[in-house]
Amino acid sequence: MTCTLAEWQAGFKQYLFSGANEAVFAEQVAAANATHAIQRLDIYRNAYYIRLQEALAHDFPVLLAFMGEGAFGQEMAAYIKTCPSTSPSLRYIGERLPDYLSAQGKPQLAELAHLEWAMLKAFDAADADSLTVNDMAHIPPGAWQGLHFELHPSVSLLEVRHHVVDVWTAHHREQPLPIQRNDETTPLLVWRGADGPRLHRFSGECRSLITDLDEGLSFARACEHLACHIPPDDVAQTAARCLLELLQRGCLSRIDATAW
Repeated sequence: MTCTLAEWQAGFKQYLFSGANEAVFAEQVAAANATHAIQRLDIYRNAYYIRLQEALAHDFPVLLAFMGEGAFGQEMAAYIKTCPSTSPSLRYIGERLPDYLSAQGKPQLAELAHLEWAMLKAFDAADADSLTVNDMAHIPPGAWQGLHFELHPSVSLLEVRHHVVDVWTAHHREQPLPIQRNDETTPLLVWRGADGPRLHRFSGECRSLITDLDEGLSFARACEHLACHIPPDDVAQTAARCLLELLQRGCLSRIDATAW
């Protein structure tokens, strides 16, 4: 049977992803040097999955160290089959890994993968000018209530266990990974600093404010929500502190200036 190039490619893709068409597809592949068609196909399939697992190991080195090579390899093989690649670029092969691990009932592994994915995002996120403290000094006092901020493209907001952060930190300091677990959660800010991806633990109050700003709420509305979590008299000082932290770290890239 004669096939078009597109049909060949579609058949080969199905073979790589599921192998469901192996018997039919193998009939269209010639043997060579006494090597059966299925053996020839297996060479490509094995190479494909090995390359994907290498890419995942590169993108999630802390997860690899934490799980160990054997467990990591088995988990990634199952992930690749459950969530096959949908992009021609290896850059996105691990995009669904945190959700996959969460669905498998492995929350700590999912959080570690989420943290590593956020660091990867911070590394190659789009460039954007960051707001500075000096930029804010030119805003008229009456305009602050209607301000809308936009986070820098490299920023991610996470909430993970302390132990996950301890594992990540120990790995990057080339120290033994901690065994004792601390399952208390902590809010994390991940962004791209001048020297590369960074992470910072911050308070729950700042998490509330930043989340509201990221969802498009005005500064005034975000402060109103903040008053639900802390004494009203502390709102102005807390909001100013959190905003200063974001500005100093270059985590704000744009402000809606239509308010004045």
